[in-house]
Amino acid sequence: MFIGVLELFKIGIGPSSSHTMGPMLAAQRFRERLQSYCSATGDPAGCTVRCTLKGSLAFTGQGHNTDRAVALGLHGYLPDALVGKDVDALVRDLWRRSVIELQAGCETAFCPTDDIVFDRGEPLPQHPNGMIFELVDHAGAVLLSMTLFSIGGGFLSTPQEIGGLVAPLRMASGPVAPMALIRPTRCWRWHVTVACRSRR
Repeated sequence: MFIGVLELFKIGIGPSSSHTMGPMLAAQRFRERLQSYCSATGDPAGCTVRCTLKGSLAFTGQGHNTDRAVALGLHGYLPDALVGKDVDALVRDLWRRSVIELQAGCETAFCPTDDIVFDRGEPLPQHPNGMIFELVDHAGAVLLSMTLFSIGGGFLSTPQEIGGLVAPLRMASGPVAPMALIRPTRCWRWHVTVACRSRR
């Protein structure tokens, strides 16, 4: 996997890429799963969304606004959509809500203060920044579950993917040159733009 500069340096929300931006993106991913579930099975009336934060996310998540990030993501907000918005006012509004509107005619219960759980017990074995998202029915049975890990830089990994993770970056093959030497003249010699060069 080649990771370009624009993937590393992207619009985010702080104070932490692993404890704030990553959980927001994870929550948004689970929201997409919920929307697919709604389309396939109908309105999950009487069901509740629960997010359990594990390991470091549980111990330091409140200081890193992890709970705010999860609530924002579950309500469909992404970091780049929050540019110029009063996030504090938006979060106060979300904390007053008791449901997530997934799509027209489809919603599920979610109360941030009750349904975001800071589990300070044993962390998940694969990584210290674990999150378990669940859709549970009125009897507590789990209808839908997704486990994700926030591995830094806003990147996410599943339990299946993280076992094969060797390093966050693997350089692409090709001519090697220090960044200071990658100037327009050198890119001209290669007949590519700087942007194209970074994707090779």
